[in-house]
Amino acid sequence: MTPAVVTPAEGAASAPAQAHAAPAPAAVIAVAAPAVPADAADGLATMQRRLDRERAARKAAEALLTDKSRELWDALQRTRDTERRLHLALWANEEGIWEWHPADDRLIFDGLVIAGTPAELPYDTLSALMAEIDPRDHVAVGDALYGHARGQLAQVQVDFRLPGLTQSRWMRLRGRALSRDEGGHALQISGTLRDVTAQREQEHLRGLLAHAFASTLEALVVVGEFWTIVQTNSTFARLVGRTPEALVGESLDTMVGFAAGLYQPTPWRGEALLRVDDAERALEVAITRIDPQPGQPECHLVALNDISERRRAEQALQRLALSDGLTGLANRVAINQRLAQRVAQAGAAPFQLLFIDLDGFKNVNDSYGHRAGDALLCEAADRLRLALPKAFVGRWGGDEFVIVLDDGGGDYAVREGAQVVIATLAQPFRIEGHRLTVSPSIGAVQFPADGDDAATLLQRADAAMYAAKARGRNGLVIYDPSLDEGTQRQSRLRTLVRADAERNAFHFAVQPQVDATGRTIGG
Repeated sequence: MTPAVVTPAEGAASAPAQAHAAPAPAAVIAVAAPAVPADAADGLATMQRRLDRERAARKAAEALLTDKSRELWDALQRTRDTERRLHLALWANEEGIWEWHPADDRLIFDGLVIAGTPAELPYDTLSALMAEIDPRDHVAVGDALYGHARGQLAQVQVDFRLPGLTQSRWMRLRGRALSRDEGGHALQISGTLRDVTAQREQEHLRGLLAHAFASTLEALVVVGEFWTIVQTNSTFARLVGRTPEALVGESLDTMVGFAAGLYQPTPWRGEALLRVDDAERALEVAITRIDPQPGQPECHLVALNDISERRRAEQALQRLALSDGLTGLANRVAINQRLAQRVAQAGAAPFQLLFIDLDGFKNVNDSYGHRAGDALLCEAADRLRLALPKAFVGRWGGDEFVIVLDDGGGDYAVREGAQVVIATLAQPFRIEGHRLTVSPSIGAVQFPADGDDAATLLQRADAAMYAAKARGRNGLVIYDPSLDEGTQRQSRLRTLVRADAERNAFHFAVQPQVDATGRTIGG
C-alpha cells in the first residue's frame, strides 16, 4: 500500500485561517490499512447480511402493522357507521334496545320511544320490571323470557301492558340470546322493545270490525277488480247457498243483476235482483269504496239486504189496495189509475169504456139477503172476466162495473162488447138454491172523442148508463152531449131538494083515502 503524505506547510497555513474564515475541507491523509484476515471478512459480511435482513423484516412488519391499523380503523369506522344507521333505524321505527343478563338479573334499556316521545324505563332488573307489568301479563312475559333463557323457545316475542307510565301502554318485547353457557343457558339476551299501543288498538278495532263483518245479519261482500269476490260473510254465503271459501274469486256481477247506476262513482244505493237456481230475490244494495293501502288494489264493500219478503208484502198490500175485496176485480182506485195511465200516454190509442149497472140487484138483496147478493156479484164478475178475457174489468162499487175494451173498434166494438155483456148476464144465477135474474144497463163512451181524462170519461159513461135505465133497462146507450142537459137538470133538482129539506121548506099534507061509500080507509 502507498502511505499517505501530509504537507506541513499546508497544514500550518491553514491553522490561522480557520480563526477568520470558514473551515476548509479536511485534508486527505493516506494511512496504510492493516491487513484483515479472511475469516474476519466473512464474519463481517454475514453480520451485514443479517442486519440487512432484520432491517427489511422490520420494514415489512411496520408496513403490515400500518395496513392492519388502517384496516382496523376502517372496520371501526364501518362499525360506528353501522351502529349509527342501526340506531337511526330503531329511532325511526320508535324501537329501543334492551339487554338482560340472567345470571345477575341485570336489565338495560336504551333509546326507547313511548307515545312518540323518547323515554327512559327506570327498571335495572327484570324483577323490578315484572313488579310493574300488568298482573294479567305476568305469566306470558315470564314464560317468554325464561323459556328462551333455558333454550325452550327459539326467540323472545311477547306483548305486555305497562301501567306504571302516564297511562297504560302496550309494549312488544323481542329478542334472542347472544351467548349461552355449556349447559345451554343464556348468558345474555338482547333485542328490541317497542310501544305498540296504537297498533294493538288498531288490531282490536280490526278484530271488532271482522267480527261485525262475519256476524252481521246483512249480507256483505268485498269485491276487487271486475267485481271479483275477495271475501264474503256467512249471511251472503247462506243467501246464495254456498260457503264463503267457495265464493272467493267468483264474479259478483254474474250472480247479482245490478242497475246501471252500479258503475257510477261510489257510494251508490239502489236495488238489484239476485239470481240463484233460476229463482230471483229482490235486494237492496249499497256500495262503498274502500280506500286501498299503498300498493294494494282498489276494493269495494257491497252490502246486500234481501227485501223479497218486503216486496211480496208490498205487492200484497198493493193488490189489496187496488182490488175489490169481494170479487177480486180492480176496485175504484185501480180503475182510475188504469184510465189515467191510458190517457196520459203520448199518442194514446182510442179505446171504449162500458159503465154497467145490474138491474134488479136491489130486489135480490132485499128478498134474499146480502149474502145472496154478494154471491151474485161474485158470479157476475167471473162471467164478465171470462166473456171478455182481453178487456180490463173492474168493480166501481155496489152493483156497478167498468169495462175498458181493447184499443180501437169504434161504435162497432162498443155494440159488440155490450151484446156480449147482455148475453152473459142474461143467464139465470143459481144462488143458495134460488134462481135469480138480473139485467145490465150499459152506458158507453169513447176516448178521446167523449173526453180526454179519466174523470170526464167516467162521468159521461155514468150519464149514459142512467139514460139506458130510463129507456127501459137491459140495453146500451152510447154517450151523446145532449145527455148532459138532462144530467145537469137532475143534478140541479137534487141540489134544490136537498137545500129545501135542510131549511124545512117542505110542507106535508095528508089526503084521506075513502071507499065508494065515502068511508075513510087510509091516509
